[in-house]
Amino acid sequence: MAKSKFDRLLGAQLGFEDDDTVIAGDEEILSAAAQPESDIADMAPDAAEMEEASSAAEALTESSADLGEVADAIAISAKAGGISTEAAVYARLAIRGIVGRHSMALADAMVPSMESFGGSSSRQRATASMEGAITEALKSFWNAIVAKMKKLFAYVKNWIMKVFGAAPKLKARAIAIGKKAASITGAAEEKTMDLSLVHQLQVDSKAPPTAAAVSHAKDLSKVVSAALGNATSGSYEAMFTKFETLLDDVDKVTIAQGVTTLQDHYKGAGKSTVDAVELAVIDANLKAIAGLTLTKSTGADAARWGTDVEVNVSANSFGDKIIAVSESTIKTTTDGFTIARYVRNCNVRITDHSTKPKDVDNNGSFKTLSSSEIRSLCDEVEDICDSIITYKKSWESRDKQFNKMDSSAKKAINAAEKDKDEVTVKPRLVKDAATAMSAALRYGINYETSLITYSLAVGRALLTWCERSVAQYKSS
Repeated sequence: MAKSKFDRLLGAQLGFEDDDTVIAGDEEILSAAAQPESDIADMAPDAAEMEEASSAAEALTESSADLGEVADAIAISAKAGGISTEAAVYARLAIRGIVGRHSMALADAMVPSMESFGGSSSRQRATASMEGAITEALKSFWNAIVAKMKKLFAYVKNWIMKVFGAAPKLKARAIAIGKKAASITGAAEEKTMDLSLVHQLQVDSKAPPTAAAVSHAKDLSKVVSAALGNATSGSYEAMFTKFETLLDDVDKVTIAQGVTTLQDHYKGAGKSTVDAVELAVIDANLKAIAGLTLTKSTGADAARWGTDVEVNVSANSFGDKIIAVSESTIKTTTDGFTIARYVRNCNVRITDHSTKPKDVDNNGSFKTLSSSEIRSLCDEVEDICDSIITYKKSWESRDKQFNKMDSSAKKAINAAEKDKDEVTVKPRLVKDAATAMSAALRYGINYETSLITYSLAVGRALLTWCERSVAQYKSS
């Protein structure tokens, strides 16, 4: 299908011309190194690019949702005979604020001249013209989101190759240090040592006690296994399958007589669609993916997460980080949420324990680990690496999922737009479901990649502590 003028202009503004240009070439697989440090350090630039692409997709998703709400307001006015000149001024301001985030010229081009909103007939024509421009813009936003998602996938492909180079090496290092620890004898020559590992291993802004370090390492191993390991690496894939079903269901929906806005649909005929979304999100088992016992964030701390969400958090761990599971307090879209906005409230993430993290010195005094503590930490790092290696199998199916999502969404959007009787609501309903599906997939990738980055950095730091501790003992 040929691209619209809006597609081409928006594409130029966002730095791509067509879908193919955002796909990176063959991944460069780094040469093997004796230690995992080089692989882990080389992951940083790719991680930054992934974050940038994900943020761009999030901004587009937000703009698309905002523009959809403007479309609803205009649809209500169109039903009442068209918007007035005064209302057109407000509409222009809203559109400039939304689309102008990406291109001010496009925002201006979408709104007919103020003189067009004069008499009754001209007002109706101008309102219809504005509705058409917004419909085209919403489709273009979906195309832009897809393009940004493709960029994200390309960056993750490059990054993931380095991950699968680093994890086996880190595992081999853990095994080697564990074997050394099994042969040490006597007492340690030094009870403490100075190490530059506070940033990675701090708990409550200081180096953790040795027993606490082992406990936190066991918890981290549970977290990684829950998200990436054999038993649960398919969690997001299961949710994705439900969203595919949802998109099929939405494609078959018949818009009720008199429904002119998306919210009209959700508050009435769309309840079965809403239930399907709820099941998809609940079945994602967000708390199960976190892998730990969580407690509800309350009081002053709850305010940091914003409104319309309930957040459950884990205990503080290495790097003063926590796992936070966010769930929507608005349980149905009939209460005022579109599907996309509802899904955006539901995610798992790694974040700072404190709203204002302390700036601590990376150098600190660490106690020398015992032989059993060294072996325990090495075992946990080995298990973490095994879960990351297992994740590769899960990741290999993501390309197929994404292509399927894009194909299903385009098919449903095109079918909806051909239905002239439902052209004002049906395309928005389909795009809303598609946007929700892409957001859920992106949130899954964000969490999994950030968890891998975090756990590899912590694992490397723990093994450095172990290795330095082994050096304090004699070998048998």
